[in-house]
Amino acid sequence: MVRFLLILLLFSFSAQAKERPQLTLTQSAETVWQRQQVLITLEVKTDDPFSRLEVDLFEQKGLSIVPYEQQRIENKDHVLLTMKWAIFSFIPGKQTLQLPEVVYRPNGGRKIKLDLQALSLQVKRLPVYVSPTMPVGKITLKNEWYESWLVTPNNLLSWKIQVEGEGVAQQTMPPISRQITNNKSLQFLPTKKDREIRLLDKGITNQFSYHIPLKANKSGMLDFPAIKVQYFEPVSGKLQTTKLSPPLVLSLNKWLLGIIIVLLFLGILILFFVLFKIFKQLYVKSIQRKKALKQLTEANSYLQIREAINQISLSHDWDDNLSLSMFLAHWERKFGKSSPLEKTIEQLQAQQFSAFGSQSIKEISKSLHKYIKH
Repeated sequence: MVRFLLILLLFSFSAQAKERPQLTLTQSAETVWQRQQVLITLEVKTDDPFSRLEVDLFEQKGLSIVPYEQQRIENKDHVLLTMKWAIFSFIPGKQTLQLPEVVYRPNGGRKIKLDLQALSLQVKRLPVYVSPTMPVGKITLKNEWYESWLVTPNNLLSWKIQVEGEGVAQQTMPPISRQITNNKSLQFLPTKKDREIRLLDKGITNQFSYHIPLKANKSGMLDFPAIKVQYFEPVSGKLQTTKLSPPLVLSLNKWLLGIIIVLLFLGILILFFVLFKIFKQLYVKSIQRKKALKQLTEANSYLQIREAINQISLSHDWDDNLSLSMFLAHWERKFGKSSPLEKTIEQLQAQQFSAFGSQSIKEISKSLHKYIKH
């Protein structure tokens, strides 16, 4: 009987131990500007793999509060339950954050109301030059052009602009519709706006997407509106301005576009023939040069060597029937000075009226082939 009571007591202590989760409550900043984001994070560490949190709605006057989805991270020996809120205070001064009621629900046993202390927040008043609707955080402007850089007038086109507010309250996201106005080159049709909120570890990002149908009114470069947004950057405590870089788009009438396409086609055709002629000439010169070098290696007389040298000269677009001295000057001007080639040319000049046999001519032709086979 005593043994049974001990086991029951140990089981009761074990159950109570499992019912005591470890709490961690953190605050990203204690002093902020009005409308600057503050992240409140509640972490509950427990060894009950099937436990959960029940959280009441968090509401407080003067605050805009965005709750995150409850997160559950299962580790080897414990479970981490996380609840987070992004808070924006619109009222300056010292404030007390009364967190909502949070109940820990274990898999078995009684539920536990978590004891969460109130948090203190000092809110600085924004400078007088910051308007009540100006965003506090960081604003980024992006745009996507779904069409070609070359369009025709009176056709329906599509333009997308994204406004991202990092750490910006949704109520103060900047509207840009008023900056999208018709002009001489563009006609804008009714815009569709989509909203999206991304809950990230570093805070929330609000994104407004504007889908803008439009038409070009005339030929020429399209004059897109210069969209810009001013915001208050809380870290530096200064005003910042971000501007949109619009696409570069040219509008042309269909008949003018047709003429340009024809002219481009003719230009490409002419360029093709010019390049073909150049490459053909280079190919012919290369064949002529190879043929002359072969003729040089097979030469058995002074005249045959001179004819081969003349063909090599013509393949480089030099004059016809150059003297050996002039050939050497042209060669060294193009390929650089060559003492062995000068010596070989002198030997060839000496052979013009020489009575020696073809043996010397063969040696000269081999030397010439060695030094001028470019």
